[in-house]
Amino acid sequence: MKRSRNEDSDVYSVLLTIQIKEHLAKGQRMLAGDGMSQVTKTLLDLTQRKNFYAGDLLMSVEILRNVTDTFKRASYIPASDGVQNFFQIVSNLLDEENKEKWEDAQQIYPGSIELMQVIEDFIHIVGMGMMDFQNSYLMTGNVVASIQKLPAASVLTDINFPMKGRKGMVDWARNSEDRVVIPKSIFTPVSSKELDESSVFVLGAVLYKNLDLILPTLRNYTVVNSKIIVVTIRPEPKTTDSFLEIELAHLANGTLNPYCVLWDDSKTNESLGTWSTQGCKTVLTDASHTKCLCDRLSTFAILAQQPREIVMESSGTPSVTLIVGSGLSCLALITLAVVYAALWRYIRSERSIILINFCLSIISSNILILVGQTQTHNKV
Repeated sequence: MKRSRNEDSDVYSVLLTIQIKEHLAKGQRMLAGDGMSQVTKTLLDLTQRKNFYAGDLLMSVEILRNVTDTFKRASYIPASDGVQNFFQIVSNLLDEENKEKWEDAQQIYPGSIELMQVIEDFIHIVGMGMMDFQNSYLMTGNVVASIQKLPAASVLTDINFPMKGRKGMVDWARNSEDRVVIPKSIFTPVSSKELDESSVFVLGAVLYKNLDLILPTLRNYTVVNSKIIVVTIRPEPKTTDSFLEIELAHLANGTLNPYCVLWDDSKTNESLGTWSTQGCKTVLTDASHTKCLCDRLSTFAILAQQPREIVMESSGTPSVTLIVGSGLSCLALITLAVVYAALWRYIRSERSIILINFCLSIISSNILILVGQTQTHNKV
């Protein structure tokens, strides 16, 4: 008998509860390598099924954050297959099919922004464990990333990303006209006194195929009209005299006043950030491209004004599938919690405590999603 999507979502939640929480606990007991490797394998298998609800997406982001933080605490460097699994999970979450679910999730928490921060932290954990001069390319259906460990003295030419001629490069990145040029001078220390530990850098660069589709909606008819590209270096270079040269292709025709922006996490009290023109200058734009010069490392994109006559009005109607799915998920988890409570004296254990706590957190998350949907509908 074929299961419904609602039942699949419940299975997703229960599997995450039992398997991943167990492995996270294992990772916290100094078995981080085996535990976190199994977490990513389990989550990869679940995300391949592509039966997501908003709560599933947010839960997956939280798990990736826990995995990254555990690696950091344990000073453990993930193996190459674990790194590939991590980025494949990210690609699965960012699939265009999940656009509506991400829109529902953003009403509760900006999970896509948190995901960007998690990826950046993970890149540097991987990079710190690499040998000098080592270069790792991760290529998936929705994300292309480069991680390099570079002694400053070895950087003799500007660095281009992405390397479209690289063997195995995915078609969407090879055929794109998006690029960033990282000047060699950015790695040059201000003085010879700084040629010590800080003269070895971890460089990470990421190109997202469709992250623009799942970011929080902008106001005043403004849209993200390009792919999103990220450049991050640690330790952060001390000089600001060098400029990143960024060229991004427009995603849609007919938009107005395109301009360059970067993500500034100091612009809001919530510490999540917003798009800003500070530090990024638009030097050339035409009907299909915009070229930028930016004096800092960040996440970059092109914003543009959408003509009002083509802006689609939001219906404001809460998603029926979201309400039904979240409701059934809550019902199943409450039933599970009641059964555990009734049999507590027989099954009491550390694993049972973890299970109950995680069930309660999922129930709370689903309730918040339902409340957020209702409030949005009432405002409309």
